[in-house]
Amino acid sequence: MTDTPPPPAAPQGQPAQPGQPGAPGQPQYQAPQYQPPQPAGPLTPEQDVNYAALAYTLAWLGWAAFIGPLIIWLMYKDRGPRVQNEGKEALNFGITVSGIIIIANILFGILAGVTAPRYDFFLGTTGGVLGLFILFSLLEWVVIVGVIVVALIWSLKGRSTVKAGGAYRYPIAVRFIK
Repeated sequence: MTDTPPPPAAPQGQPAQPGQPGAPGQPQYQAPQYQPPQPAGPLTPEQDVNYAALAYTLAWLGWAAFIGPLIIWLMYKDRGPRVQNEGKEALNFGITVSGIIIIANILFGILAGVTAPRYDFFLGTTGGVLGLFILFSLLEWVVIVGVIVVALIWSLKGRSTVKAGGAYRYPIAVRFIK
């Protein structure tokens, strides 16, 4: 297969000959016109349920539990009624879980820091109670792991309820977004 080169353009000041670019009857180059992005169409019922279920699935991930449901809700809330309602519920629960874990970290961090044994090079131990420090450190992990396990169970229950066609409300969630 051989490529034939395009015919040369007419020199400046001379009219274009037939078969040359710019000649009468030849198509002129036109730059593509800007097309503004079109809004996405509504979700199909199956997609609506799947994205709502995904929001529930992502609502248990520790201190960042709100990020997954927030992304799903912001991207698809105007495209499906199920994502609008169920995504908002998952987002509120994710915010609640994140808040509980952050508050537990701060509270137990302060308690463990106050009771932590301190060592002075010249005087030896100068305060703090090792037993309380260990207790508060362990309690922090028990609370955090407990919150994450409960959040995982409730999130999976919400996911299965939405997949079955129902609506789910978390037993404990602060409704920040109405």
